[in-house]
Amino acid sequence: MKTAILMMQKNEDQLLDKWLDYHGFLFGFENLFVWDNGSDPHSLKVLKAYEALGVNVVWWMKHEVDFRRKGVVLGEKIKELDKAGAGYDFYIPLDCDEFIAVETAVGTLRCDPRAINEELGAHLGQKGVLGVDWSYYNILGYDEHFWRKPHRKSLFASGTFKVMDRGYHEGRALASDERRPTRLVYLHYHHKPHEVIVEHSKAKLRPYCDIDDPQVLAAKAAEGNRLAMFVAKSRDEYMAMFDPADGHHMPNIPSFFDAIGTGAPFR
Repeated sequence: MKTAILMMQKNEDQLLDKWLDYHGFLFGFENLFVWDNGSDPHSLKVLKAYEALGVNVVWWMKHEVDFRRKGVVLGEKIKELDKAGAGYDFYIPLDCDEFIAVETAVGTLRCDPRAINEELGAHLGQKGVLGVDWSYYNILGYDEHFWRKPHRKSLFASGTFKVMDRGYHEGRALASDERRPTRLVYLHYHHKPHEVIVEHSKAKLRPYCDIDDPQVLAAKAAEGNRLAMFVAKSRDEYMAMFDPADGHHMPNIPSFFDAIGTGAPFR
């Protein structure tokens, strides 16, 4: 089984090396395709180190408009690899906070290559879009606990890709509109430390509003804008969001990160 993992990132300093270690272990560094969107020196240094291990890095897509087109950009690469006969059986587009796993039962995940390849192998020859329907979100401060929530994503078997949106939520295949669910899920390290989430939220809001105007941010937060809400919360208010009581206890997850030598994110 040969699978290509595709991801565009910017300044994911706390996650990038862990994402690369995790997916490099599962699929091989040479099968990771990463686009850098104009990162700071720390992320660039990490990427250069992993490029030396075989990761395929695209350095020149540095503008915000490139990030808005990431569904198109990654899709063009999928078509290119198929046309070149690169031998990939599957293509999985991910974000840097998403780590692929297999759900064997609700609240029970496996992260090992054998489990993931067995699940992918069950979908060889599928002509429609393959679906991921659930994510396990990290509960910040409790690295063995995760919230299971619906999270619709798409991946593709060889020779099937037609188009996908920027977030890879909705995809279309060439020969069939069928969407076939899989047991694949994502460990979703979406909840970052307060100072990081504020910095990243401001960066994402900057093209659309004046982030230095408290009234503008307050109005955005009142409208339900998730990024503005993160900026508006104090650290104590933010940390109060995280309660492991209604999460799933999965100690094997941080243990897996430890076993491959990278350590769980945000520990």
